Amino acid sequence: GEVPVIGDVIAKINVERGEERYSRRIDLYLFYRATSKPVEDANVQLTGAMRFMDHGTIRSTPLPSDRGHHIFELGFDMPGEWEVELGISLAGKQTKIQLQVDIFE
Repeated sequence: GEVPVIGDVIAKINVERGEERYSRRIDLYLFYRATSKPVEDANVQLTGAMRFMDHGTIRSTPLPSDRGHHIFELGFDMPGEWEVELGISLAGKQTKIQLQVDIFE
């Protein structure tokens, strides 16, 4: 879906199954609502952890991609309920988007 981020910036987020067992691919696309142009100067960091068990923190950097896209490949350790946080910095402002990723396979 689409999520307001900072000012006129909107995020489109798509989560899909990855190639490996328990893996997921997160495609984050940032664009300006008024013009639909991609946001090219945002800094995005991803962290993740299990919601109810301590298995450490996952950190991921985006793969090289097209303008406005930030693609993350995540290899989760095990099935369960995970929380993923996207930290977005843009024009001196920061925000976070939290995703709940449930893996049961």
